Amino acid sequence: MIGVNLTGQFLCASEAIREFKRRGVVKDISVAAGKLVCMSSDHQEIPWAGHANYAASKGGVMQMMRSVAQEVAPLAIRSSIAHLVCRRF
Repeated sequence: MIGVNLTGQFLCASEAIREFKRRGVVKDISVAAGKLVCMSSDHQEIPWAGHANYAASKGGVMQMMRSVAQEVAPLAIRSSIAHLVCRRF
C-alpha cells in the first residue's frame, strides 16, 4: 500500500519536477512551469479502522504535497492534491 500510494507518487512527482525545471516557463502556454497533481482520498484526514496502512499512505501523500508545494513554488511549479470523497448511499 505504501509502495503504490506514497512511494509511487513520490517517484513520479520527482521526475515531473525535474522535467518542469528543465523546460521552465513557456509564456505562450502558461505562467507555470508545470502543474503537479497527486491523488488522495478523505482518509488522508479521517481514520479508517482496519485500514491503517491505507490511511497512513494517503496522509503521507498529503504531507508530501504540502512540502513539495513549498519547495517548488519559487520555480513557478504548481502542486495540488485531487482529494476524492467516496460516500455510501
